Amino acid sequence: MVFLFGGIILWIGFSRSDISTSGENPLPKIGSPVPSFELPDVDGRMISSKEYLGTPLIINFWATWCAPCKLEMPLLQKTAKKFDNNLTVFAVNFDEPEETVIKYVRQNSIDIPVVLDESGAMANSYGVHAFPVTFFIDKGGILRSTHIGQLDGVLIQSYLKTIGITE
Repeated sequence: MVFLFGGIILWIGFSRSDISTSGENPLPKIGSPVPSFELPDVDGRMISSKEYLGTPLIINFWATWCAPCKLEMPLLQKTAKKFDNNLTVFAVNFDEPEETVIKYVRQNSIDIPVVLDESGAMANSYGVHAFPVTFFIDKGGILRSTHIGQLDGVLIQSYLKTIGITE
């Protein structure tokens, strides 16, 4: 079940066990390491978060059916390009068929890495139940900020400071 509230898409389809903080993959907390991942991108390459330790990361969870997600994608691309050598931005597509995502990425000239979370396992390990949601992770793999909803230029600049990225 999906609901739209003020530009935030809430996905209601999880059980209480999905949102538990106990177990193998506790939900990430500010100041704690984020769960690692290894998923394919739209080009078929396996992407591992471990490859990016030492680089600040933005991980954005989105879907092609999410209007606010689509609206903020150009900002994420612009940010990735602006801080090219000092920042990595991943767009993690949630629970959609690979063909749908590839078609969308090509039609919209998305040039940041798009990772496929077809099963929703990564979203679950990050505690994602709303779209878009963005995680700001420092070069040590520590979560510094989380934003639920559509980002704008002012917000993203503020969050970038939390991971050591400044103009």
